[in-house]
Amino acid sequence: SDTQLNAAPVTTFAGTLTGLGHTISNLTIEALNTDNVGLIGTNTGTIRDLGLVGGSVTGQSNVGGLVGWNKGTISNAYATGTVTGNYYVGGLVGNVGGTKTSYSTINNAYATGTVTGEQYIGGLAGNSNIYSTISNVYATGAVTGHTYFGGLVGTNKGTISNAYAAGAVTGGNYLGGLVGDNYQGTIN
Repeated sequence: SDTQLNAAPVTTFAGTLTGLGHTISNLTIEALNTDNVGLIGTNTGTIRDLGLVGGSVTGQSNVGGLVGWNKGTISNAYATGTVTGNYYVGGLVGNVGGTKTSYSTINNAYATGTVTGEQYIGGLAGNSNIYSTISNVYATGAVTGHTYFGGLVGTNKGTISNAYAAGAVTGGNYLGGLVGDNYQGTIN
């Protein structure tokens, strides 16, 4: 169904969301001065088997089509809409940031929409911290940023495996076709 929202509908999600292969079409979120913006603002649970088709998400920091800040697990998910923000912006997830006791994981996922922001911008995710794993993923949308941005991930400190990016990457400093800055991270 078509959905128009003025803010993220869920601030923090800690359960299990099983989409059963369904899609949400034309989700539009306009939260210009808000952090942790996406269909789900912050995820500490599990999201799987869900697609977002079209639409646009706009926020300040930690902005993603599906999740603004992922601290949990995302699998078998995708987003095709446009995502815009300032910091930690990604087509699927803005910030992938687990903890020492609870790793953050994204697997079997992709994003194809245009992503635009200032710093830490990626076609799939803006940032991936040391306690994060991203695997079996790709991004094909155009990415535009100012500092630390890449076709797949803006900055990586975690592990990325079995991934590719095919969108145009344009802007300022520390940019890469796959990753803008790989700071002690691992890419396989």
